[in-house]
Amino acid sequence: MELLRELLEPVRRFTIVQDAAVVAFTFEDGRTVRYRTNGRTEKHQATNGTVETETRWKKGRLVRETHLDDGVSIEETFAITSPRGLAVEIEVSGGAGRRKPLRRVYDPVD
Repeated sequence: MELLRELLEPVRRFTIVQDAAVVAFTFEDGRTVRYRTNGRTEKHQATNGTVETETRWKKGRLVRETHLDDGVSIEETFAITSPRGLAVEIEVSGGAGRRKPLRRVYDPVD
């Protein structure tokens, strides 16, 4: 439960950098997490556990699927909304109960 809460906790500010095969997220605490965008499974260490992710481009949007050991999965879709704005749509599936999709909108900061 703590791992799911950690992964769903909104971040106030982050930076995304992309190259040909990797997207890197750098957070306010200085931590950087890199995701290969080839759709293959890779493991990432979170504070409360290890997760498997699959990241790929789909119709011009970045899609990251995160799988937890208890059968819960989180699908995040990142899409540009304005010249530099970002919308993130989050769907959680598996586990107990139904969850409504979440939508977060981030504005650029200079």
